Amino acid sequence: MDAEIDELRELVQRNIKITEDTNKVVHGMRRSMRFTRVLKLLWWATLIGISSAAYLIYFQPYVVQIQQFYGNAQNILENFRPGQ
Repeated sequence: MDAEIDELRELVQRNIKITEDTNKVVHGMRRSMRFTRVLKLLWWATLIGISSAAYLIYFQPYVVQIQQFYGNAQNILENFRPGQ
């Protein structure tokens, strides 16, 4: 009977050790997932920021010119409408 109890104690100790190791691995995985999420968030924020800056610096003057051209063209066409 003592041999069985000793064997059970050994099995319980091994089970506890394996459980602790598994817990460490799972916590490491969760930490890695959080770190990855933060990096992805920073990546997307950087891309959006760079895109916005590029629009404001490089493309906005052209967009404003196109809008002015379109507005002027509308005014010219309204002046040539018959009946006014």
